Order: sequence, then structure tokens, then C-alpha cells
Amino acid sequence: MLAQVTKADDDSWRILIKREVYLHSHQHYLGIRQVSTQSPLVPGVQLLMKARAGTSSIYEYIWENSDHRATVADVRNWMARLRSSGIC
Repeated sequence: MLAQVTKADDDSWRILIKREVYLHSHQHYLGIRQVSTQSPLVPGVQLLMKARAGTSSIYEYIWENSDHRATVADVRNWMARLRSSGIC
């Protein structure tokens, strides 16, 4: 929001709203949450999980092999979702 303090003719002060701007102050990483269990990434992630690869290895695999811009926390959550669904 952009506001301006001005002095009125009667010597009182007023705040005028000049422009309202609503933006997120952080980047969104929703892509990994939308990955289907039918995604082409799943076989590679399954292989890595069966080999007991760490989260960071799976994170790198996803970044190198897809357009999903995930955080490490997103990868951990996705791995847990795959485990709970019985896929891995």
C-alpha cells in the first residue's frame, strides 16, 4: 500500500491512500504437491527410496528431471505420501 500524509486547508493532517498493492513476500513452491502418483518421476523416486537414498539425493533428482521447483520439505512430504499410499 502506498499512502501519503497531507496537510488539509484547515491545518489538519490526513492520510491519502494512493495505491493498493498486494503481493506475496515469498516465492511459492506448490508444484511438488500437485505431482500425481502417476507422474513419470515416481519410478525414479521409487528406485532412490528403495536404495535408501537420502532426501537431498531425491531433491536433486526432482530438480534435474522435472520442472517442479520443490523445497526439501516438499520432497520429504511427497516421500511420506508415497510411503503411506504403498507406492514405495
